[in-house]
Amino acid sequence: MGRLTGRAIANTKLIYTLNHISLGRRDGILQMIGDEGQAKPKYLGGRKVARAKAGILAMSLWATSHPTFGMPGRKRHLAGGPRTRPTATVEDTSAQQATHATP
Repeated sequence: MGRLTGRAIANTKLIYTLNHISLGRRDGILQMIGDEGQAKPKYLGGRKVARAKAGILAMSLWATSHPTFGMPGRKRHLAGGPRTRPTATVEDTSAQQATHATP
């Protein structure tokens, strides 16, 4: 979007903090992930985590099936300006017809 509007592009860091491991429908593990992507020794487990994991998966499925939900409208015009076609007036068309008329 920044390239289209002629603005600078901000650098953002993608943060990945949890890894979920499925142990069936009734049990699961959420394991913490470090900055380098290495697993930390802390984890959460049990039925509550399995429910949270099921909610995460359901939300990701819903978000995949609704890809434009929450997408903002365009706030800034494109860098090249609006791309509209000029409309011809009645005077313009009559003048063109008079110049193109064959004698």
